This record gives sequence, C-alpha cells and structure tokens, in this order.
Amino acid sequence: MKSWSDMRQEVMFLTNVNSSSSSTQIYQAVSRIVCGHPEGGGLKIKSLNWYEDNNYKALFGGNNTEEEVTSFYDNSTTPYCNDLMKNLESSPLSRIIWKALKPLLVGKILYTPDTPATRIVMSEVNRTFQNLGVFHDLEGMWEEISPKIWTFMENSQEMDLIRTLLDDKVNSSLWGQHLVGLNWTTSDIAAFLAKNPEDVQSTNGPVYTWRDAFNETNWAIQTIARFMECVNLDKLEPIPTEVRLINKSMELLDERKFWAGIVFTGIAPGSIELPHHVKYKIRMDIDNVERTNKIKDG
Repeated sequence: MKSWSDMRQEVMFLTNVNSSSSSTQIYQAVSRIVCGHPEGGGLKIKSLNWYEDNNYKALFGGNNTEEEVTSFYDNSTTPYCNDLMKNLESSPLSRIIWKALKPLLVGKILYTPDTPATRIVMSEVNRTFQNLGVFHDLEGMWEEISPKIWTFMENSQEMDLIRTLLDDKVNSSLWGQHLVGLNWTTSDIAAFLAKNPEDVQSTNGPVYTWRDAFNETNWAIQTIARFMECVNLDKLEPIPTEVRLINKSMELLDERKFWAGIVFTGIAPGSIELPHHVKYKIRMDIDNVERTNKIKDG
C-alpha cells in the first residue's frame, strides 16, 4: 500500500463483493491489505497459511478429516458476533481465513505456574492487548467529536474563508503553485470543500466531497467498534500446573479458542523473584505451527 487511497480502494472492493468477484480477486485484495506487495513480486499471506494442503482440500471439498460446521451459540459474545462467526463458517473460502484468525482474535494465552514472579512477566505481554483497548472506546469518542467536525466543515467562518479564497480567480494561480506535482487541482479542492451538495457540478460523474469522507469515516468507525466486540482482549489466564494447562488447552481447542500456552520451568510455586535465566516452553496447536521445511537459508 502506497497511500490511504489504495487502502480505501481495497476496503471498498471487499465491502462490495458480488457474485462476479472471483476468489482470486478476493485473496489478492486481502493480501494487499495484510502484507502489501512483497519485494520479490507475487502475493503472500504467510501468516494465514492458506496454501497448506489441508486448506486446499477444504477449499475444494476434498478434506475428509475436516469437521462439519456445527451451529453453536457463544454466550460469551454478542448476537452480532455470533452471526458474523456463522457467516465466516458458512463457506470454505472464508472458513480457511477464519480458522487461522480465530485463535488470534478470541483465543486465550495460558501460563503456568501462577506466581507473583510469572505475573510480572505476563503483565508486560498484556500491555499489547491493553493498547488495543482504545478501539473499544473509538465509537464513543467519535460520537462526541463528529458533530463538531460536521458543524466546523459546514458552517465555520474559517471554512467559509477558505472557500472564498478558492473561488477567487486572483488567488487561483497561487494555489496552483502549491499543487504542482499533485493529483489535485484548485477546482478539485473547491469541489471537495463545497458547503452545499448542489454547489458541486461535474461532467465526469459524481464528485468526492468532504461529506463522502465523513460518511465513510463514520461507517468505518462503527464497523471497527462492532468488530471489536468480537475480539477478546482479556487473553491471559493463569493455570496452577502444567497438567491443568494441558487439560484446559484441550477444552479450548475444541472451540478453536486456544492461542498458546507458556510453561515457565525452574520457578518454584509462590516465588516472588525471577531467576537470572528464565526458561520457558511454548505450547501451541500443532496445526498452527509452520513446518521447519518451509524455512530455508537464502
């Protein structure tokens, strides 16, 4: 992605997918959003593992080991999230992507032993998820500030002054000097900042205005806010022993809600201080760990 304009085009494509859109086009759009353009050329969604043999079989209906999609209601989330998950499970294409993303979005990270020392380490891990919590408050902040933005763009003296200067033919050459090398012209900016929709006239179809940008931003924030209802940020869960961690992880695996388990070794129960050398094991679902034969020296 070279600009927000490129990102906007890809997002608008995905939100308006129809029957004429091929699976290749959808994959390419997702790849460009997630990974951009690799320097070596081609498309790559390495983290999603969509090229795995079992995923190919699932996509083309040839995987006999793939479990049947079962309809279940998750009481820990909202009706919107349940409908979203049901839709993602409804087709082989979206199921492949959702199968890889679900542990990251709603999965748990278990750790053992549960001591003051290990809690200090895991609190640092939890900071990442705490920072994402701002998206939960995004809709409330937007509801508070968006009316002020609309009023400023439509009725403020500052914007009226800018519109007057843009319409002044004497200043048009001055504006043009500052826009050299850009895709925007003085008339484009004047049309974008037009006070009333009827003030915009174009023979080349509809004109993109600040109202369109405002409405798209409003839609994007509402979508993000609703989607964040489906993301579990309370990911860390302490477990007393490794045996119980394994048992708990098996329960979560049945619901595809297990992300990883961390087992600290050499730490006594109830210990307050960490040893000089902290040793730990990371336990994950074997299907989510890439094989070492995919990693080659350059």
